[in-house]
Amino acid sequence: LRVTMMRAKELEQKDVGLGILKKGTSDPYVILTVGATTYKTPTINNTLDPVWNLTYDFPIEVVHGQEFILEFFDEDDGADDEFLGRATVRTAAVADRGEINGFWVDLEECSTGKAQISLQWLPVTKSQKAVKEIAEAGDDENTKCIVHIYIDSCTGLDDTKNSAYKPSPLVQLTCAKEVRQTWPKSLTNAPVIEQGFVLLIRSPHSDDIHIKVLDTAKQNLCIGTTCINIWDLIQQPGMEYPLQPWILKSTSRDAKIMMSVSVRGIESRPMSPSKPLREQTPLIDTPRKSSVKLTQSQISRNMMDESVKSGTIRLVLHQAVELEKKDIGD
Repeated sequence: LRVTMMRAKELEQKDVGLGILKKGTSDPYVILTVGATTYKTPTINNTLDPVWNLTYDFPIEVVHGQEFILEFFDEDDGADDEFLGRATVRTAAVADRGEINGFWVDLEECSTGKAQISLQWLPVTKSQKAVKEIAEAGDDENTKCIVHIYIDSCTGLDDTKNSAYKPSPLVQLTCAKEVRQTWPKSLTNAPVIEQGFVLLIRSPHSDDIHIKVLDTAKQNLCIGTTCINIWDLIQQPGMEYPLQPWILKSTSRDAKIMMSVSVRGIESRPMSPSKPLREQTPLIDTPRKSSVKLTQSQISRNMMDESVKSGTIRLVLHQAVELEKKDIGD
């Protein structure tokens, strides 16, 4: 899922100055989240109508049930940042449509504010030729590939100087600025991990995935390392390393990590709509039933799909039958 955080407008005023001539404003930023992947935009100072035009990529393996969440905050130096509102978009709705440009969504849990975003559902390719072309063509900061890593287990995490040594290990994965890690295991030289990860690759020619085994009982002391070069991975048959042991650089000669790794390319053109219009998942939820009575204009606004930019609806009222009797004579 590729998201362009374009702008927001009419945000709540949180920084209210002193004096008659001081107009209220805010210092907004956005936290964007899908599943375990989160980004934070830069803060735009002194505005209720910030403009970002920044693009972020989110790996999504399970389409239905996932949500793209935007949370707006006012940054305050020396105090807790104040909440400005939230918006939620169903990822399945983007998958159904392929691309949604310049979509305005009202913020919830606040008195005022809306955000404009563009969303693209980008297909993944297994073609080695296509992946190499993608890597060669792009020089921007967008994601070119995604890497799937499955960490099965480690063995031989011993200390040659201390036969009684039993670490509490976790595995840490680092690629560029992205850091992921497994759950720690307690007091074992052969932890069974069985966790998978998806990493975003922006520079396939130069990016490496650095893998460290850390002992959490000793303040994350590094007890083993290895490295995966992305371009070498792309050269492999099927662009993958099947499940196999990798030797760890460690004080122990027998230290190994069992894992599988594969890479897939991200195509730059969004997918075509996968469903006809009437079967597409709504972008946002319709208003929930509550004790608060909404006006008709509020209901219409919340149920409108604003990705539709233009068009005409022609209604023909033919007749009505069995209406209630209201004018009853004496």
